[in-house]
Amino acid sequence: MLTDNSAASGVIPALTSLPSRVFQRMLNLMLATSSVIPLGLLCMWTLQFWLKAQLYDDRLPFSTGDEHAPGNYGLLDQVAALQWVQENIHSFGGDPGLVTIFGESAGGISVSLHVLSPLSANLFHHAIAESGTAAMDGIPNPNPLPIAQAVGNLSGCDISSTKKIVDCLMQLTEDDILKITLFFSPPGWTDGMDMEQIMPILTMFNPILRDESVAELVLNEYLGASPDRIKIRDGFREMLGDFIFNIPVRKLANYHRGELLEEENELCKTVMGYWGNFARTGTGDEHAPGNYGFLDQVAALQWIQENIHSFGGDPGSVTIFGESAGGMSVSTLILSPLASGLFHRAIAESGTAFWDGFVMGNPLLRAQNTAKLCKCDSSSSSEIVDCIMRWSEEEVLECSNQV
Repeated sequence: MLTDNSAASGVIPALTSLPSRVFQRMLNLMLATSSVIPLGLLCMWTLQFWLKAQLYDDRLPFSTGDEHAPGNYGLLDQVAALQWVQENIHSFGGDPGLVTIFGESAGGISVSLHVLSPLSANLFHHAIAESGTAAMDGIPNPNPLPIAQAVGNLSGCDISSTKKIVDCLMQLTEDDILKITLFFSPPGWTDGMDMEQIMPILTMFNPILRDESVAELVLNEYLGASPDRIKIRDGFREMLGDFIFNIPVRKLANYHRGELLEEENELCKTVMGYWGNFARTGTGDEHAPGNYGFLDQVAALQWIQENIHSFGGDPGSVTIFGESAGGMSVSTLILSPLASGLFHRAIAESGTAFWDGFVMGNPLLRAQNTAKLCKCDSSSSSEIVDCIMRWSEEEVLECSNQV
């Protein structure tokens, strides 16, 4: 997290992070002693689930569908945490009237759900959801009891009634709960998967796949008829990526789609044109001294400084943020003198410039390999750059897929 270092008086904006699956585990290691971090002009509050909440987080959305466990306890815990922020964040210098929640993956789904929930009304004022939305088909579950019964069975609980299931599960230790959640990841899946392992998991993410005819079509599209366990695993991961991220995000975007003004349309094309050039790597010499992707990002930030006022934006208060590779870009732009003065705050999630493979010792070799794969003359760095600069957008994407 980075903020500008100008003087501040009084209370400061508060950020509340809603953890994803992996982020939740890392959080306990990184922030074991403190969950409230003053950061100059921002106060960051990291929500850590309580002991019993392990059972009710995104990995295992537990509910019996009746009065004994009517809804997802993880989300109710998050509401309670946001209420705590309203009552206590002023003690850490934070402004309860200016709270932003943010999260990625499962954390993004949580953010999206809080935007919709009346229980969260007035508990926050801005929201950032990355790679996760409430439009995911598997989020609302009209019949949660089978999963609750499966959890009860795994725990050795009496499942003859919902009350007995809930009473039993509430007595579990943290270790017991972790064993249950690990069951929902097939043992040894990293070494390959079989079709038989996939079906029980799929219906948890997309209920429509309980229809065998639909499931057959989907599995054939992603997995084909190959018996190769590695190919099945990779196809399964791609399928989950579409179910969890790509399809929900497109659905959500369609809900907000409207007629763009000509200026807004040009803004989208210009900025996306910059991001789309990330495939152009450097050669390490005068023909391509550095990564064009970062130079394009700097150019886009310069464009924002010159033009964002036309869209009602404040060029003096620009925040950049990104996750995964986007987090690496954010972290690198913080360090780069080329980006100095072009933004004022930054949020990097799940990606930093400290990755060992980030700085390449021999970029020319990578450029030559890319050129060969993409049918360019690789005899000199000049020939490589001239060829790549002539690519159309479609050729850039095609080559990126090959690389």
